Amino acid sequence: MYPAGDDLVASRFITIATGERVFVAESGPADGIPVLLCHGWGACVYGWAGTLPVLAAAGYRAIAVDLRGHGRSDERDPRASYTTASMAAQLAAIIDALGIGRPVLAGHSMSGRITLQYALDHPGRVRGLALLAPIGVGSLRPAIKRFGQPLLALGGWLGPLAIRRFIVAAVISAATGRLRRPPPRDIDEYWAPSQWGKYGRAIHALLRDFDWRALGAPTIAALPMPVAIVLGELDPLVVIADSAALVGDVAPKRVVTIAGAGHIITDEATARVNEELLALLALVASGE
Repeated sequence: MYPAGDDLVASRFITIATGERVFVAESGPADGIPVLLCHGWGACVYGWAGTLPVLAAAGYRAIAVDLRGHGRSDERDPRASYTTASMAAQLAAIIDALGIGRPVLAGHSMSGRITLQYALDHPGRVRGLALLAPIGVGSLRPAIKRFGQPLLALGGWLGPLAIRRFIVAAVISAATGRLRRPPPRDIDEYWAPSQWGKYGRAIHALLRDFDWRALGAPTIAALPMPVAIVLGELDPLVVIADSAALVGDVAPKRVVTIAGAGHIITDEATARVNEELLALLALVASGE
């Protein structure tokens, strides 16, 4: 499992204030501006495999984490720990445990909403915010929750018996646009952590309890830090009613749509995402 075999990326566990162990992958100078990379629903630190070394090479301290119940990180009681508020509180505890003060936050998919909530709650503690195919800017397609919840309830009960590799492959392929087909390694890296029983419980609880709605452009426009929003043109999961209007409504925040890309833009359009992250980081650094 990633980052095994990648000499440019170190990994470790940290313990946060709740007592949970959180898995961390990091690269770059310790004194660089910290960039905390947060994955989407059902994903893990592997989603940032193409980003960590790029940010590190540019002089930033790039840190990716496995969120609660994902990857190698601990789970918590699925009856109360997977609301938006609980996940944002975990993010706050992770930032405190890492001792990184005012990071730049990057959130993909579900973590778009988590990082948005953290920025709203603690605006003075966020240098910049990158929202990638983000919930919070858009909302989850209603049919996914309606039809997915009963299926995931079964998956949460059966665990690895229900979450087979071909199912993970089908989901990833369906979430991908036209730019790149997911290679076998992507399937393996996302399937492997699903074989812990906690995974099924976590993704079911999140689909049930998390707030998958958009917050509205005025809320995002009012954020006091630099914000970059990167969307996939063919995203089948996140619904944005009018992306053209969004550009005007959140100005001067930057909004970019990647032509031909689906939802998992961190894998499918890694170079383009990295360009936008580096542009945001340069803007942040210029204001330091």
